[in-house]
Amino acid sequence: TRLLEHLQNVVLKSIAVEKKTDGASAEDAAVGSDESVSSKEEYVWSETPEIGDMVWARKRSETRSGVSYSWHPVKLVDPKAEEPLTEDEEVDDRCEDDDEEWHKSGSEFIGKRVLMTIRDDASGSEYTETGRVFGWLPADVADFKSDQGEYVALWRVKFDDRHVTSQDLEEFEVKEAVAKYSRAQALKRSKESEYLSQTSMFGQKIKWVYGQYMNSREQVETFSISDILPYDAFRAKRMQELEALGSSKILAQVQKADDYLEERKAGETG
Repeated sequence: TRLLEHLQNVVLKSIAVEKKTDGASAEDAAVGSDESVSSKEEYVWSETPEIGDMVWARKRSETRSGVSYSWHPVKLVDPKAEEPLTEDEEVDDRCEDDDEEWHKSGSEFIGKRVLMTIRDDASGSEYTETGRVFGWLPADVADFKSDQGEYVALWRVKFDDRHVTSQDLEEFEVKEAVAKYSRAQALKRSKESEYLSQTSMFGQKIKWVYGQYMNSREQVETFSISDILPYDAFRAKRMQELEALGSSKILAQVQKADDYLEERKAGETG
């Protein structure tokens, strides 16, 4: 009798475990199905997309309940052009009492762009600021002694932020500031080369793209290349997900994307 009761208990426990496992599997499958809409999909671009192409972009949004993701049709656009800073750009019209004393020629640093670390004495914090060498004073005119007790030349820097007071630098300081600006610009150009643009070349490693939403505001956002997918190849899957979710706003964007592609195709064949 005891043996029979023991066997019955073993069978009942086995059934309970099996049911629990089945339930967990079903729940995991449901979660996986929900997350498939937002999860990253492995896709390797065999060819670099081009400016003007339509793609699906994965947008990350933070809400009170956590982080959510959604797919949007976006048009790839060229990075926003920034006004180039030229060495011969005219200096600003701010005047200081002794500005006339400073020589505007006779030094290779005149007009050079600089990047300096500025210390805010009030808060004790530091920040970087860009500026330009406004003028200089030779050693026999500057009447300034270095830490070594020698009379040295000075270079005046005026900053782009008009609220930052100009600074007078020794030669080693102005050299360092000019070099620092050059390094920063080189780094910026290097990073910009990772963005898709009209000038992107075959074989160039693209990590980022600018995508324009197909809505009334047409705002532009930066996306990682790993967060975009070809539009046509994934349209059916995305549409199925959007219709299931009832995403009317994004569906309206899809319609605009389709219209754009039709117009583009007509323009190419016309």
